[in-house]
Amino acid sequence: MVGAEPLIGALFKLKDSYNLDMISQRLALAALTDIPHMRRNVEKIKATRVRLAAALTAAGHMVYPF
Repeated sequence: MVGAEPLIGALFKLKDSYNLDMISQRLALAALTDIPHMRRNVEKIKATRVRLAAALTAAGHMVYPF
């Protein structure tokens, strides 16, 4: 943006601290609407959690049930 310094300063005060550009918004929407991909990732995370819990238990650590 180009403008007078006081105007730009005022606009920065109004700007949301977590704003995203259009490309980021489109990518986020694509990621959030790809349910099959999300479910595959959930299954990978659950399998990793089981392997990690088993390894920690085998090493003598307390692992709480999940």
